Amino acid sequence: MITNISTPNPETVIFNFTGGLFPLVSLDNVFILPENLWQNVNVSSYFGFNASANPSFVGSGPFVVSKYVQGQYVELSRNPYWYLPNMEPHVSNIVIQCFNSESSMFSALQSGSIDATSAFLLPSQIPVVQKDSSLHLVLSNSFTYCYLGFNVNPSGGGPSSIMNLTVRQAITDAINVSYVTKVAWDGYATPLATNFPVRRFIP
Repeated sequence: MITNISTPNPETVIFNFTGGLFPLVSLDNVFILPENLWQNVNVSSYFGFNASANPSFVGSGPFVVSKYVQGQYVELSRNPYWYLPNMEPHVSNIVIQCFNSESSMFSALQSGSIDATSAFLLPSQIPVVQKDSSLHLVLSNSFTYCYLGFNVNPSGGGPSSIMNLTVRQAITDAINVSYVTKVAWDGYATPLATNFPVRRFIP
């Protein structure tokens, strides 16, 4: 429970609780926006809700949106008001191109029409990149994960058999995780025991 909220300066908000509050973690990606820029904005006609409206973004990152062509690309330019010294962007602008499929994006990468892509390569495309001397592959850990979840809410509307712990354990034991890792991810994934904190886990 929140006992007190204080604002010691214009850039800080302090919440005091009687104990741990796990749902508060979900606020780490909720941004505080300036009221003077948003108080008269009609959300129903704002860009993002209505793509025909004129875009007008507010943010605090090292780049700002300088041009947007729906379904084609977004152009980012260096933010002249970026406030972190010695961490200024080293490029003046970035163009993020939109693709309808991984294959069309990969073709653009191979042809040189785009300089880079992020984590959208298919596992089957990785050996192709490794053999291409004009491309450089960077492998890193990812927070992305796949899992099988069971709806154990009695009012959830799922089959009654799922409410049986033995059934859930049988389904879990029937999945060959190592095989799925090898076939679906070409061996680039790491099997996990669980992604749930122990104290909140319902087996």
